[in-house]
Amino acid sequence: MDKDYFLITERLKQIETTFIKDGWLTIYESTKDDLIYCCLVDSSKIEDYKIKTDWVISPYYEGKPAVFGDGTYKTYSEDGFEPFIFIKYFHFNDGDEQYVDISEEFVLYFKLFERGENKQNRKFFFIDDLGDLDEVINIEPKSIKIKLKYIKEYIAIRQLHFSICFDFMRVGNIDIKENQINFICEDFMC
Repeated sequence: MDKDYFLITERLKQIETTFIKDGWLTIYESTKDDLIYCCLVDSSKIEDYKIKTDWVISPYYEGKPAVFGDGTYKTYSEDGFEPFIFIKYFHFNDGDEQYVDISEEFVLYFKLFERGENKQNRKFFFIDDLGDLDEVINIEPKSIKIKLKYIKEYIAIRQLHFSICFDFMRVGNIDIKENQINFICEDFMC
């Protein structure tokens, strides 16, 4: 096994150099070993959130609406955290289907137009005053990219933080001490 593989050198380089590329931000990616996921965090929760390694909102646990014991209805079950993407899984008699969706509030805020082959391959566009289309979101089966300027406007107007979480897991037979491999937990701010 390659030491660089365990040091996730390639992934760290991606975060530092090409994670935001040509004005686009990767907000979701799912591979065999790695996961990139995101959520919105209220200012009152951000400092505590950065200290902990618990994502609070994660795939399949997107903080769905909840009714509490006192009968109170909340749009999101985790106070101060909002999902931005939703992994939807449907199981029915003929099979099943899974796809990732975007926050409807974000789509409505910019009045985005959706176009695509299917739920797994689609794009969302902003239509400007001249009727020109500006691509905002690109959804592929294992990846979602969003144009940075739109997410910046959205979190500024909502006064929220946008958190992107990375889970890069490496499993194998390697002597960690002998290869001088240290565990890391690091924040990358942009």
